[in-house]
Amino acid sequence: MRCQLDEFVVGDVFGGHTAGNPMFPLSPHFAVFDDGQGRPWALLRPLIERYRAQGWSWLYVADDAALAQAQAALAGPAAQAPGGAVFAASALGFHATPFKVSGIVAQLLGLIREARAAGAAGVLLLIEMGWTVRTPAGAIYHREYEAAVQELVEQLPVAAVCLHPRHLMLGGQLLSALHLHPQVLTPSGEARPNPHHVPPRLLVRQDDRAHFQHWLEELDPVFQEAVWASAAGEAPVQYTLDALPPLITVGDSGGKWKIRTFGDLRIYREDGTPLNWKVAGGATRKLKTLFALLLFRAEEGATPEELIDALWPDLTDPEPGLNRLYQSVTSLRRVLTQPGGEGRQFLRAGGGRYRLAVPEHTWLDVPMFQELCFQGAALDRAADAPEAITAYESAARLYTGDFLADLPLEGAGNATLEWCWNRRSWFRDMHLKVVTRLARLYRLGGRLPEAQAACDTALRVDPTYEAAQEEKLLAFAAAARPDAVRRQYGLYAASLRRAGLGEPSAGLRQLYAELLDQASAHASPVP
Repeated sequence: MRCQLDEFVVGDVFGGHTAGNPMFPLSPHFAVFDDGQGRPWALLRPLIERYRAQGWSWLYVADDAALAQAQAALAGPAAQAPGGAVFAASALGFHATPFKVSGIVAQLLGLIREARAAGAAGVLLLIEMGWTVRTPAGAIYHREYEAAVQELVEQLPVAAVCLHPRHLMLGGQLLSALHLHPQVLTPSGEARPNPHHVPPRLLVRQDDRAHFQHWLEELDPVFQEAVWASAAGEAPVQYTLDALPPLITVGDSGGKWKIRTFGDLRIYREDGTPLNWKVAGGATRKLKTLFALLLFRAEEGATPEELIDALWPDLTDPEPGLNRLYQSVTSLRRVLTQPGGEGRQFLRAGGGRYRLAVPEHTWLDVPMFQELCFQGAALDRAADAPEAITAYESAARLYTGDFLADLPLEGAGNATLEWCWNRRSWFRDMHLKVVTRLARLYRLGGRLPEAQAACDTALRVDPTYEAAQEEKLLAFAAAARPDAVRRQYGLYAASLRRAGLGEPSAGLRQLYAELLDQASAHASPVP
């Protein structure tokens, strides 16, 4: 993607005399990694003033929840800087569905044009990167976005400061952020050259050999290869997902996929259109089961016998099973075929096994959900309630239903599909814990309607989940609603009896009695 703005000419601020000025280095693309104690306004305000002194404008893109805070913190610089303004991330497309880097860049270019037309010598962009966690697609397009920003600063009188909440962002995102920025701004305001920088063209390709060669040449140019060639075309490129085996990936496949496994299995192409599972000769549930099994088997793949056992467990004669499998494989290849592509490259047969390959940079919801849950718990333990809420909310948004909810239940008890049922139960339990912890944080922060709604989310999944019932009683008590406390406890006790689970636990019975005693004490007239 090239930024076609030939009317913008880089001015003296990026000329030869700037090499000795640490505020205006030749590659003005900075990373800031905050310390978790709030936005680094003490660093950003002087930075804006230094650029303003050179006749530059500035644009600050804030997380939507922090918009008012950013506007208040930068009110001083905004009053003096030409064209200085604060925007919500959603206003520039960072929360759009489908997520499009090109759309965000187009918005930024429009604002840069306006500032230049108003007389600004250049534009300083300051962008909060919390959207990479708050927007599920952020995990897919983070590298592509940073590469586009790097292209902006190389072509135009633009400097970019990317503000990374390192206590909130996921580990892989932070590592990518470090690799993608030529400089890091330290808390003292010094621009330090980044020895871990990787040119975006290499990082976006995820080419390990090219990364190695780049760093080797940084040590000594004598290592420079005569021919710079990627091995990506010779063998599948792999990337590792958290707690999952490495997926097989294939390049030049017509664009990355977004695979959602919570709720019904859905696969979206890069333009946001869903894959159509309805093809002649194929049963949708069987095709989805075949896809899911091979997806999570990754490099191991599966034998025809294993697939027949999973898809048609009641068959005893292998001959019709092989015929059905061949038909299903053919149908699934038709489903997976990209425009102008060939489905055979995604569903491969060899060595007596079938294997699934996905396009490079394909996003899967499972690892992000897991990491957000663990990240939220760590922030919760550290008493960082606002950021814990953000992580928990993001995890809750990803969980749109049981893991692979539309896989046929007749597979239960089948050894080949055992992985699905175990994961389904485990992810459901994680979801229940996350929304209940979220309810507690809402309650402690005085957000009582949201606390009650979070409890309801958990109780719709499992009405007998006692931790959510307990939290809802506490939320009603905090709202001074003893009538609601009594009603909720009664509903819970009735649901337990209907399920044959007896009575509420002793701990919950004691809490219920204490809440009613407190309500009675508050209602008693003062003598």
